[in-house]
Amino acid sequence: MSIPKFVHIDTTLGLFHMAEDTKLYLSILNEFYKTYVNFNINTLNQKDFKIVIHTLKGVTSNIGASSLYDITVKLEKQRDASLCSLFHTELEKVLTELEVLKQEDTPKTVLVDDEKKEELFEALKEAIEEEIPKKCIDILDDLKQYQCTFLEKEMLYAITLALAEFDFDDALEIIGRL
Repeated sequence: MSIPKFVHIDTTLGLFHMAEDTKLYLSILNEFYKTYVNFNINTLNQKDFKIVIHTLKGVTSNIGASSLYDITVKLEKQRDASLCSLFHTELEKVLTELEVLKQEDTPKTVLVDDEKKEELFEALKEAIEEEIPKKCIDILDDLKQYQCTFLEKEMLYAITLALAEFDFDDALEIIGRL
């Protein structure tokens, strides 16, 4: 699949961040859509707000959503109702463009085993510390089978982006926030 021309997403910048890997970039864009399509920033408590906005700042930069990135930078400094409204407006523009990429997921059984999920998160942290990309990706794939909170899903998405750039330090920082 080729990448469409977007107005609110700089695909040249996004592809640069993905080392010109079109398949990876399209996958990341699709994950962004699925992660944020029903997102409402106003429902977050102060602690989650800081974590989510910081993560979104990196994610929006990596996919090339520059206007949305600029708003998240401002929101990270100060939570303001008018900025939250502007954020939702800009997010909606990006999501509307990404609808053309929406991939239908094959229904999967979602596992509910918090103990196993925690073991996988710990294994992921260890794999990141060891800087073994294949092991990290395999564990991330395993984690996708489990029921995760919105914050966990967002963190997994951000870790995936960091690992795509072989940025193990950033991935380690992100997993440390859980």
